[in-house]
Amino acid sequence: MGFDPATGQLLMATVSGGTWSWDGLNWTQLQTEGGSQLRANGGMAFDGTTNQMVMVVPQDPPGSAQTWAWNGVTWVLQHPAHAPLSADCAGYDEATKQLVAVGRSDATTTSASTLIWTGGDWSTLPASLTESEPLDCSMAYDPELHELVAFVHSYSDATAQILSWNGQTWSALQQSVPWVVGGPAGLTYDGATGQLLALAVADTSDASGYNQYIWREVQTQAWAMAGQSWTQLGSSTVRVSLGVLSYDAATRQAIGIGPSGAAFSTLLYAAPASSSSVSPVRLAGANRDATAVAISQAAFPDAGSAGAVVLARSDGFADALAGGPLAAAKHGPLLLTSSDSLDGVTKAEIQRVLPIGGTVYVLGSTTALSAKVFAAITAVGDVPVRLAGADRFGTAIAVANTLGNPSTVFEVSGLDFPDALSAVPAAVNTGGAILLTNGPAQAKATAAYLSAHLGSHYAVGGAAATADPSATALAGANRYATSDQVASAFFPDAKGVTAASGLGFADALAAGPVAGAAAQPLLLVPTSGSLPEPINAYLGTRDSAVTSITVVGGIASVSDDVEEQMSAGLK
Repeated sequence: MGFDPATGQLLMATVSGGTWSWDGLNWTQLQTEGGSQLRANGGMAFDGTTNQMVMVVPQDPPGSAQTWAWNGVTWVLQHPAHAPLSADCAGYDEATKQLVAVGRSDATTTSASTLIWTGGDWSTLPASLTESEPLDCSMAYDPELHELVAFVHSYSDATAQILSWNGQTWSALQQSVPWVVGGPAGLTYDGATGQLLALAVADTSDASGYNQYIWREVQTQAWAMAGQSWTQLGSSTVRVSLGVLSYDAATRQAIGIGPSGAAFSTLLYAAPASSSSVSPVRLAGANRDATAVAISQAAFPDAGSAGAVVLARSDGFADALAGGPLAAAKHGPLLLTSSDSLDGVTKAEIQRVLPIGGTVYVLGSTTALSAKVFAAITAVGDVPVRLAGADRFGTAIAVANTLGNPSTVFEVSGLDFPDALSAVPAAVNTGGAILLTNGPAQAKATAAYLSAHLGSHYAVGGAAATADPSATALAGANRYATSDQVASAFFPDAKGVTAASGLGFADALAAGPVAGAAAQPLLLVPTSGSLPEPINAYLGTRDSAVTSITVVGGIASVSDDVEEQMSAGLK
């Protein structure tokens, strides 16, 4: 069992019941088969380097273990050249950026080895654990210790060790844990309490054989470790046998599961909610143009404080996407207007926020923003500068050229907006530009620009990733998962977040430059209903560190209920 931040899913793979996900209340079966002849014992962990959940399990009949990767819908079999014989547990070490497993490397040894997943193959380090296979073990990364911690118990022993990994070798945090007499049921880091949690068997009577023992109803104790000191959680024991334990960042629950008699039980551990809360601020107007003005007024409250204005058509997204980084670079807002005229509310804001004679960058050809718009800007005493190409792809390049020679480029689909919206703050944060792909195909103009401008290239969304496989992909199973991936990659230490509807583009377009300038991600949310798990997961990682939430758009775009769920996610 493990949490997949790329998809926002807590996944559990079972021997006979396939793969399941947890929504905070119930388990839902995602796949009827857990893998090809999946057996008990194995390791599962999210690989932060390849951005995939990886599972390695023995085969039946015995042979080299199989390695699987989860794509959000199904498990995909991997084909490493050096597959281990077995793996008993796995974990991702954030400090060394390694997916580490403990298992038997081959048939020539009975000792447990340390295995490293390189994204396509397994490597075995010379250093091995002293325990012999098979083992009962579990791993979790402790961000307080900055170490990957392993809870290891040999079936031939009656005690357990707690080990830490430094990237090359294991060392003992505790040589023995006297309260563990049957073997650990699981280990996880509880992000809600900042503690390592363990479920450990505390009854060894009649433990003559593993198969007999694991199914026998026994007493399991729950413990928490802060620093290097363990404390039992409550005086009562949990009547389940050996099982698995993981933290669900989406629902902020530590989940344990294991056999209890003839059935399986799901255990939840939740710390009392904090009394602190974050009250969201909503920026909204009567329509999309007015909402963009409200965002501008909040970001630039003093008259004449903007360095420039970027103006885009209100009924299209492509030009405004590319213009977001330009607005932030010029220290100005991105405003919207109709194609054929300069709308009154937008005109008034240009006059307020921009000193007389300031520059207004007009995005797109006269088809996008007409000559009448151009003339209206001149009439109020400002200087319009048109940035346009032969099409939307060319206009994006014209904007990039105005930015200079940015070393970072974000590619997004120029045919659809959902995945692309989250890219604007990331581009602002990195001093990058946004270019457009022709959906899943690469646009010729974009390809030419990329070949002439070396640097870091990111593809945000599945279509853009398909168009440019050479770019670093940030693509989740849906728009919300993609939003989470961008936020996690570029705003891991955000002190504030901005939220906009993922079902429309206008509010997010105006908010993106301001969010990026404030070092905040733009989180996409639904208009109503439950907050998507990937967004909940990101909020869970920031927890009490986030001190501000800005919601853009009226309640028809983002309901009060969704706003309240975001606030609750930070408690």
